[in-house]
Amino acid sequence: VVLILVVYFTIASSYKGRFLGRTTINGLNCSGKTVQEVNTAMNLQAKNYVLTLKEREGKTETINGGDIDLTYVDNGQVAELLDGISPYGWLWSQIRGTELTVQANMSYDETKFETVISHLSAFNPAYAEAPTDAQIVPGDTQFQIQKENEGRELDNEKALKLIQEGIKTGVTEIDFEDSECYKKPSVYENDQNLKEQLEKAGIVGPSQGSKARDVLCVDENDLEMRLNNIQ
Repeated sequence: VVLILVVYFTIASSYKGRFLGRTTINGLNCSGKTVQEVNTAMNLQAKNYVLTLKEREGKTETINGGDIDLTYVDNGQVAELLDGISPYGWLWSQIRGTELTVQANMSYDETKFETVISHLSAFNPAYAEAPTDAQIVPGDTQFQIQKENEGRELDNEKALKLIQEGIKTGVTEIDFEDSECYKKPSVYENDQNLKEQLEKAGIVGPSQGSKARDVLCVDENDLEMRLNNIQ
């Protein structure tokens, strides 16, 4: 028993000033590391950081931490974690493992960030396609309602803010569609208010359930006259 206690306390002593075995912080293996060693490892992890941007039409682009000089800012959180750990809990940690988290606190070079952003297709005006509204257009035999086009033009201010916040907090993926970063048409094909106005102006017929409404205009002059009635 004495020998077992000696071994137990000897191992516990070796963990003073270090994280216990099988300890992870934000998924990073920190077993046996000091606070300084953990901060160094987090900086290396920051340089290997990759943010994936999911765009429309299945396109993806990435921002790499090394390209913007991303670094982990030590604000004392790691030291606070270690202060709350008793080295005498090493055996329990070895059996069950210890998963810890700290709030990601990153900084990066603003100039290099702007350069990276300028090379992304998503922010290239030549690539952007503005959304278009649903509208009445000539068909083969009669006028018809043309469906809106969502396009692929970002709300740059909103998208940039989302990216900046994501990088600083360690987010690894941003979906522009899910985050509603794209500009939207102002009029949709299924816009009920639009349909009611078009019906009132005599441009389309009444609702026919799941069947498309009949378009009542006979020519462009007729359409223009009826559209002028929508005020």
